[in-house]
Amino acid sequence: MVDHGTSTRSPELYGAKGVAEVAIEFGDEAEKIVTYAQEKGADLIVIGARGIGPLTALMEGGGVASKVVKHSRVPVLVVSA
Repeated sequence: MVDHGTSTRSPELYGAKGVAEVAIEFGDEAEKIVTYAQEKGADLIVIGARGIGPLTALMEGGGVASKVVKHSRVPVLVVSA
């Protein structure tokens, strides 16, 4: 892991009661996201998806967001990127 920190934005600013964390890691993106969330005891994973075409999805096995949804035990919120 290269960098790890807590968001500098105040949760009160948005009415949230929690902390967002940011981490930079190298490797298989979906695997790293799922593993990190489990290790940290995350309540939710929020991930952006840009929507790839069906041919690309078939050849690559789906995008990162779909792989995270498929393999995560933590709830996942997918937003349009």
